[in-house]
Amino acid sequence: AAEVEDQVEERLPNVGRESHTYLHHVVKHYDRLAEWTVFTQGAAPAWGYRGGDSSSGHLSDNVTFEDYLQAHRGGQDSFFVLSAACSLPQGLQSTRLGLVCTCPTHI
Repeated sequence: AAEVEDQVEERLPNVGRESHTYLHHVVKHYDRLAEWTVFTQGAAPAWGYRGGDSSSGHLSDNVTFEDYLQAHRGGQDSFFVLSAACSLPQGLQSTRLGLVCTCPTHI
């Protein structure tokens, strides 16, 4: 297990939900980011989406939280799960589809 450097708390304004916090961390620490970083919400992740209420989870089918914690699984430099799809012009949306993106290593 990797050692954790001195932990420092930094209070940020609540202006962009968790995405603001994640982006702030990346920008502030860009030149010294860890080799593998996982951003997650404060509660333990669970499966499913239930209309955005407090019982909703953030995991898709066939994906566990541990999948995100395994650095460089299969030699890949990232791990990304598609969790929504939209059909236009109908405006239909499906959330938490369980689609895993197997993107090419070089674009």
